[in-house]
Amino acid sequence: MVLDEDDEKAMTPTDESIPDSLPSEDGSPSAEVDRTTMSALVREVTATHLFVWTMNDSGGLQSVKIPVSDVAQQITSAIRILERNFDQAMQMVVTASNTFDTATQRWESQARQSEQKLRASTTAGKLNQVKAQHNQVRTRLAPVKTMFRRVLLMLQEADMRYRRQVAKSLKTDLENENES
Repeated sequence: MVLDEDDEKAMTPTDESIPDSLPSEDGSPSAEVDRTTMSALVREVTATHLFVWTMNDSGGLQSVKIPVSDVAQQITSAIRILERNFDQAMQMVVTASNTFDTATQRWESQARQSEQKLRASTTAGKLNQVKAQHNQVRTRLAPVKTMFRRVLLMLQEADMRYRRQVAKSLKTDLENENES
């Protein structure tokens, strides 16, 4: 089968390749990174909705959402550049983790304030409804934070193994040079 130039271009991978694709075999730190774990983190962050529930003036419940979509976008971007710039990708994941932590701290503070206001001004039924809504969010946060720790540890370990490999290679090269 003979491919023409357009067919070859269609088969050439681009930056928009599938993030779960197999790592490269080049020995860079990114070769040891499990992209499926990073993609799972993106899915979990995307599925996390930080709603703060309060009671409106008419006595009904209303919510305000603290956005975390930029966190998922940062991780997705990190996955895309992992092969080309491992250090920048790792920094992007660290930044995403810090941004997520900041958002969850803000959410926790606002949720507690909402619950305290309801405790002082309303029936136990409304307070229990709000607490139940907030508890759904709380149970979601710990696993996402654990996934962040796991991804960051994976990236740090890949980086350390790569640096040890490079140092060992340089030492071997130096020893071979000295023997000559």
